[in-house]
Amino acid sequence: GGMYHPSSGRDGLSKIGEERSRGTVKVKYGPGEDDLLSIELDEDETCKSLVGKVKERLAAIEELSRELSRVKLSRVEWSSVEATLDAP
Repeated sequence: GGMYHPSSGRDGLSKIGEERSRGTVKVKYGPGEDDLLSIELDEDETCKSLVGKVKERLAAIEELSRELSRVKLSRVEWSSVEATLDAP
């Protein structure tokens, strides 16, 4: 056997590198040039936890997009009603 050294162990293996352990990272999530998420890293951030954060953000974006579509549709329907009421 040999002597154990922390650098050869698995402790912290799944952590994102020390140099990126704090701050934010930009994650590209779609084909558009502006399809970027800015994610704040926790001190002991792992790849798995970062992916979880990205999935949560994307779910929130999808929900907001659906809500925006409903609002736009309501406005179009309301405009149609107003046009019908204003017609001679």
